[in-house]
Amino acid sequence: MKKTLFAGVMALVATICLPLSAQAADYSLNVANFCELTVVDGVPVDYVCCADSAGMVVFSAEPGDASKITFSNNKEHLRIQSAADDRPLKGLPRVRVYSASLRAVENSGDSLLRVYVSVPVQKFKARQIGNGSIEIRGLQADEFDGDVAAGRGSLCVEGKARKAKFKNVSNGPIDASRLEVAEVSCFIFGSGNVDCAPTRALKVLGAGGGKVYYHTAPEKITNRSIGVKAVAKSEEDSDIVEPQS
Repeated sequence: MKKTLFAGVMALVATICLPLSAQAADYSLNVANFCELTVVDGVPVDYVCCADSAGMVVFSAEPGDASKITFSNNKEHLRIQSAADDRPLKGLPRVRVYSASLRAVENSGDSLLRVYVSVPVQKFKARQIGNGSIEIRGLQADEFDGDVAAGRGSLCVEGKARKAKFKNVSNGPIDASRLEVAEVSCFIFGSGNVDCAPTRALKVLGAGGGKVYYHTAPEKITNRSIGVKAVAKSEEDSDIVEPQS
């Protein structure tokens, strides 16, 4: 079932009802529970895993800014989008959303998407498109897929996983140095870097001038890339380039 809501009509359910000339109002909306989240066109978002508040959306904004944000929930996939056309909108409010659990996020635009998860999942996917950022805290997953596509976007993830797969085809970084993981596979195409901390195995694929920095001492390192270097980060942060194999 698809559910689309415009923040402009949320004044009817605002926790503080103020006239259009007011500075700001607090808005609260129930969009129903979801397990996937997509943010489009530069809306800054905080996601929090909380079953008691699942489906709730809250933010503070002037009525004119509130009307620039839409929410659409289609089969437990929540999409948050601004009314931007050719240029990103400035000064959009930071939106906080809640659900019982989360397994996938995507941020397409220049905003910061912060994700706070606390429920273990089998597989978690994160994808950044454009110049924005995704920050994930508290990850607990068997598998994690992290992807940064185009632009100068970035992805940062902290937590635990058994396997992780990273794909960086941008000029920005992927920082998984605080992700506890046994096996890591990195694909780089271009100048973007990946920081990671595998304990068992590291595989490097791709081409270009990017680097994979590993902050641990994995048992096995395989580099089948063209030009991408696997670099050990010592305690003094000096770079030690490992030979390709």
